[in-house]
Formats: sequence, C-alpha cells, structure tokens
Amino acid sequence: MQTANAPADGSAAHAAKQTGAENPRATRITVKLPVRVRLSGGEEEVTRTENLSKTGLCFISQLDMQPEDSIKVTVGYQPGVTVAEVPARIVWRKPVEGAGHFVYGVHIEGSEQKPGLTVPA
Repeated sequence: MQTANAPADGSAAHAAKQTGAENPRATRITVKLPVRVRLSGGEEEVTRTENLSKTGLCFISQLDMQPEDSIKVTVGYQPGVTVAEVPARIVWRKPVEGAGHFVYGVHIEGSEQKPGLTVPA
C-alpha cells in the first residue's frame, strides 16, 4: 500500500487523513471514539480513533508499534463496561512531528469475513 509523507506542519489530524488512505478498501468515517490499544506484552493505552471503517481504523498513540505487529483493540472503550476486544494488525505508521506520537493505520483481523466492526452506541 502506498503512503503519503507526513505533512510539513506536523498536524496529526492532517497526517491521519493523508497517510495510507489514498485507496482505502472500505469507506472511512471520521469519528473520534475512545479506543484501548493493547500490545501482546500487556502494555496498553487508551486513545481515540481518527477514522473508522468496516475493516480498520486509524488512531494516534505514544506506544511504539511497527507494521505487522499484532495488537488488540477495544473501540468504544469505557472503564468498567464490557466491550469486545478484537485482534488487529498494524499496517502503517507515521510520526507526528515534535509530539513523540505516531499515527497508526490498523487492519481488523478477520474483518473480510465479518459484516463489520460493531461500535457501541
């Protein structure tokens, strides 16, 4: 998949719109939802989505992940509320200039066979 360069202004939102989504496989919806990202070693972070589709999502994180890393994500995360955690894979990442964060593009594993990612109301 081709990716664009991060914008010169370092804007995370701009980078999320421009990076890795030139030819998305599924329609992306710009939506800000809480998402818990959990690494295989147990490290986790609660952040927010930048966009969402039936097959994946984009978010900004301080965690250091690499393309092809397997992770677990919980979209619509709320402490104390049971929301399904789903397996996902990092597809691409771009640094947010001067912030120590990365914009990540993530593919939801098995999403090709499932009707779509369910987001709680």
